[in-house]
Amino acid sequence: MKTVGMPAIALALCGCLTAPSLPTSPLPPRRRAATSTYTATLSAGSPESNPIALELQPVTYRAAPPQLSFCVGGKSEPLSVTFVNRTAKAMVVEWDRSALVEPDGQSHRIIHGGVKLSDRNAPQAPSVIAPGGKLTDIIVPVDCIRWLDILSQWHTGAFLPGNVAAAGQKYSLLLGVATEGKQEAIMVPIEIARIELRDRDFDDR
Repeated sequence: MKTVGMPAIALALCGCLTAPSLPTSPLPPRRRAATSTYTATLSAGSPESNPIALELQPVTYRAAPPQLSFCVGGKSEPLSVTFVNRTAKAMVVEWDRSALVEPDGQSHRIIHGGVKLSDRNAPQAPSVIAPGGKLTDIIVPVDCIRWLDILSQWHTGAFLPGNVAAAGQKYSLLLGVATEGKQEAIMVPIEIARIELRDRDFDDR
C-alpha cells in the first residue's frame, strides 16, 4: 500500500496542501432583447354620415422590431380618444359592444378609463356624451393585457407595429352607441399617419 511521505503530512497539517482547482467556464451572459421606442401619430376618419367623430392623441409604445403582430410583446400607453357628439341628442357609448379592429379584420374587445386591468372581462358601465358635447377617455385592447409574474403587476402590450414602414396601416374603432334607446354600431376608420423611432434600448424581461 502506498504511504504518504512526511513532507506531504507536514504540508497537510499546516494547511498548505490544497486540492487542485477544477477548470471553470464563464457563465453565459443574460439574454437581452433589443427593443425600440416609437410614437405613432393617428388620424381618424370622420365621414359626415357618422354622428360621432374622434380626436386622437399620439401613442408612445415600446416594441421589438419588426413587431408586426398584434400585442405580441412590448409595452404601450393606452389610446387617448376624445369623442365628439355631432348630434343634438344625448349619445350613450356602450363599451361592451365596442372593439378595436385590426387592418386584417380581427376585432378585439376594449376597456376604457376607470376599469382596472384585472377586471378586463367584467361588464362595463356605459358613458354618456351630452348633445354637441365631448368625452375624453382612454382605450385598451383586452387581448393586450397580461399579468407579469416578474413584476407582480398587470401589463399592456404594444398594439401598434414596431416598424416605421407600417405608417399608412388602417385600423377601425367599432363603437356600439345608443340614442334615445335606439342602438347602432358606428365604424370609425383610424390610420397610422406617421411612426417615429424615438430611441433604442434593452429589455431584460
